[in-house]
Amino acid sequence: MQKIKIELKALTGLRFVAAFLVFIFHVNMRTKMLFLPWPVYNIVSHGALGVTVFFVLSGFLLTYSHLKDFPNAQIQTPKYILVFFCKRLARIYPVYLAGLFVFASLISLEGTTTPTAPLTMVADLTMTEAVFPAISMSWYGSGGWSVSSEIFFYLFFPFLLPLLLRISRQPILWILLTVVILAGTFGGFAYRLWPAYVSYSLMYNHPLFRCSEFIAGMISGLLVFRFQWRTTEWQALVMVGIAGTYIAGAGPRLLGFVAHNWLIVPAIICLLAALVDIDKTKFLRLLTHPVAEYAGRISYCFYLAQLPFFMIQDIRLGKNLPLFWWYGFATFLATTLVAILLHHVVEVPSHKWLMSKLNKRNTLIVRQP
Repeated sequence: MQKIKIELKALTGLRFVAAFLVFIFHVNMRTKMLFLPWPVYNIVSHGALGVTVFFVLSGFLLTYSHLKDFPNAQIQTPKYILVFFCKRLARIYPVYLAGLFVFASLISLEGTTTPTAPLTMVADLTMTEAVFPAISMSWYGSGGWSVSSEIFFYLFFPFLLPLLLRISRQPILWILLTVVILAGTFGGFAYRLWPAYVSYSLMYNHPLFRCSEFIAGMISGLLVFRFQWRTTEWQALVMVGIAGTYIAGAGPRLLGFVAHNWLIVPAIICLLAALVDIDKTKFLRLLTHPVAEYAGRISYCFYLAQLPFFMIQDIRLGKNLPLFWWYGFATFLATTLVAILLHHVVEVPSHKWLMSKLNKRNTLIVRQP
């Protein structure tokens, strides 16, 4: 049991790394960090790949959590599927809703509502904005789209996992993983080759184009937890180093971020396969430090808390701010403080309350991830 706890601590710490990459990306969108050496700047400008880390990690963790629920590789009962989805909503919706309320309140105070705002609000409220390219990057959806995509991943997870479990040969899983990863690059290359016909919002936000990352996480979870596939720490670090070097040198040549998934996703998977044996690592075990673990626990709140701050800055200051040394630090500090507040006041209490309601109805048949 202790080993499992250490593994989860490392994976939790990785969540904040992903959230911080996205944060730096958003800061750079508003004040270009051109003072950085160009290879470092290219990596910073591709911080949106932190969302890819989230999606792969999500599929990986859910597979780990629910493997025992499919011993016969059969699709579970409707009751199981309903409770599974309710559990996921209990985890993510309260913070999402709190962030939406703050965002909408600030928009209203600033008087920047538009005629389409009510429709956009409905999509944001129901977490369906990702499936509508015209509004998926509007308003709260500018960051909430990834949560919306996760909702759609959750819808097919209980059906896909038992199907994947029916694959008893490891080589077939490797072939399938390769196909899924390459398929995930299609949207990015299509946008690069035919920008007049493929919208950015469609290929970058739509669950259809991003589900490959989640599925890749599921397949890698099976390879790691069912077939005991592992990578060593140095192998994982080399893969991450190769991916970082590639982004530093060639990242700007392919627009749309997901075109890089052919290398980024394998690097993430290798990292995850090393983190599950964190006691065998020297450097990666830093992700199990109490500070890193706590940062990982508030990472979801951190991700959503940044949206109102950036929205206010866009309205009051514009998106092309001159570079102030304190801008990124001040925004990071404010976002972190709000994230801590959201975590302790909204996320933890609401999750406990909602889960207690499920328990009282005797419907909690899915193990807590």
